[in-house]
Amino acid sequence: ARKGIGLGSEVNQTFMVSYLNRLDHLIKESLRIKGYDRYMDDFIAFFKTKQSCLDCKIWIERYLEENRMGIRLHPKKTLYSPISKGFTFCGWRYTMYDDSHVRRRIRQDRKKQIKSCNHCTI
Repeated sequence: ARKGIGLGSEVNQTFMVSYLNRLDHLIKESLRIKGYDRYMDDFIAFFKTKQSCLDCKIWIERYLEENRMGIRLHPKKTLYSPISKGFTFCGWRYTMYDDSHVRRRIRQDRKKQIKSCNHCTI
């Protein structure tokens, strides 16, 4: 039998939110990255150039290693893509509009799933 706390448990979610809190603040405040969002150990960040994105990736990898965080960026899950194509992250659909603003909307299939849940609201 498996032992431990399930991956989706509230304890695990709370732990991950607090565990990477310092990294969040450094990314937003020291690196001054405004377009950054994280859920547990998954995050997105928006950059004007691919080079600034790569520089940030290297900085994050170094931070995780030097602080012995015990986690690393997954090489196959790290994606560099123009925002103009749009993408999905944690049930949200991100798209860039003509005014260069990125907008986030809940995915339609996720909206239907939430509406069918008797204790959830949107």
